[in-house]
Order: sequence, then C-alpha cells, then structure tokens
Amino acid sequence: MLLLSLFLFVPHVYARADMIAAVDSPYGFIFITQDEKGLRRLHIDTIMITQSVYDPSSSLLDSHYYYNYFAVLPTMLEDPQSVLILGHAGGTFTRLFNAYYPELEITGVELDPEVSALSKAYMGLDSAKLDLFHSDARAFLLQSSQRYDLILVDAYHGASIPAHLATREFFELCAEHLNEGGLLAVNVASGESEFLTVFENTLAHPFGEVFSAPIPGSFNTLLLTGKEARYEPVQNLDPALQEKWRGLQREGPEVRAHDSEAPLFEDDKLSQVELLNEAMLMQLLEGF
Repeated sequence: MLLLSLFLFVPHVYARADMIAAVDSPYGFIFITQDEKGLRRLHIDTIMITQSVYDPSSSLLDSHYYYNYFAVLPTMLEDPQSVLILGHAGGTFTRLFNAYYPELEITGVELDPEVSALSKAYMGLDSAKLDLFHSDARAFLLQSSQRYDLILVDAYHGASIPAHLATREFFELCAEHLNEGGLLAVNVASGESEFLTVFENTLAHPFGEVFSAPIPGSFNTLLLTGKEARYEPVQNLDPALQEKWRGLQREGPEVRAHDSEAPLFEDDKLSQVELLNEAMLMQLLEGF
C-alpha cells in the first residue's frame, strides 16, 4: 500500500515518447502528452492525473471526462452572461463554453503563468475567448468586486486539496461574488467518505443546501449550490449535451441540506481538510 501511494502521489521525472512539451515551474513539473489520435493532456508532476484535455477536432470530449458534464450548467440559469473559472489550467472548460455558449463572458484565474503559457502553445488556449488572470483563487476574489452568474471551482490538483480553498470562509467569499440566482459549482475528486460529507456540508453552509452528483465513469463529483438555485436545465440543451444531463441523472444525484450540528472545514482548523483528505486517499488505496 505504501509503495502504491508513492507511485500515485509522489512527483516523478518522466522520459516518455508521448511527451511533446515540458517545463519546470515553482509550482511543479508541467508536461503535455499527445496520444495516437492527437488528443493532448496537460499534467502536473504525475502522469496519473490530468489537469486539462485538448482535442483539436472536437469541443466535446470522450464521455468519461468530467468536463463534459459541467457544460450543462449555463442552461440552469435564465440568462447567463458571465462565468468565473477558478483553476483555469489548460482551458478545457473555456473551450467548451466558447463552443456552446459564445455569448458568455469568461474570466479565468490560474495560479501558474507557466501552465497558461504552455497551454497557449500546445492546448489551443491561444484562440480561446476569455480574460485570464494569474493569481491564487482566494486572493483574486479578495481583490475583486465583480459578480458572476456562474462560478466554477476546479482548483484542486487531483485528490490534493488546497486547504484554504475548501473552507466555510472561502465559500462565503464565493457567495459574495455571485449574482442573484447565480450558481457555484465545484469539481471535487472524492468517493463516498467522511471527507466528502464534511466538504458538502461546508459548501452548503452559505446557501442552505448542496446538489451532489457523481460523475459517471470517474472519481469526480459535481457539487452545485447557489442563491435561489435550480438544479435542472431551464433552457433547451444542445443535443450533444442532453446525454450528459441524462448521465448525471442516472447516477442518482441528491440535494443535501446543510446540517448546523455537523462539522465544517474552517480557516482556523485547516489541518482537518488535509487529515480527512489523506484518510479518504488511504480508503481509496485499500480498495485497489
């Protein structure tokens, strides 16, 4: 179990035939691979986790990628105008939104400028339509007064969670930047665990509830909440996205109310995020 955990989660140095670009940054070893079909994937530190995917021939990716399922979110809003992506990486969400909702004004926040530079050169980000900023997600929100119709948080490195982006205080800050009727969506990599239960309760705290939907064929969960939120499309779905919505429904999503008596992740107890996340990872490894 220890050896497997080292293989999965400790950074490796790779010499791979499918690697087409790589760069070292202060935040990690960033590299891009390309398979025989031309599909490109952006990785940080390990081949086991993919940060972004780019298919030059299609905006919609193969069915097992979680990005596709988030593409239905703008249809849950009456008249979405703006979206904020915290954890922009190589821009997979931006390319999806550009393709299916060209009217959306997209703001992306990415911590590492090297990730964006490599993505502009190899992941199609150079032609994407957005305003891109390089900052820590929480620092960006603290310095901004802008509000958005949709905020999407995808700043977690696989199953590694930056603790300051998983607390009650962070989600309260996100809530301050939502327009009335807006949605806050979070992609979290976690199976059923105490970590996920506490995370869901923390996210629900500012809003009273959270919609939790496992992503078919993946280890990811789509968590959704907001001000006067509705958890189903109110606009017509593009035919290519209809199956994604049906896929979420087949997994049995639930709306879970905030429990004021249950634990929360909070700024003054950041270690609890890391401890429960590590316990969840060990639970995962035991299942191999």
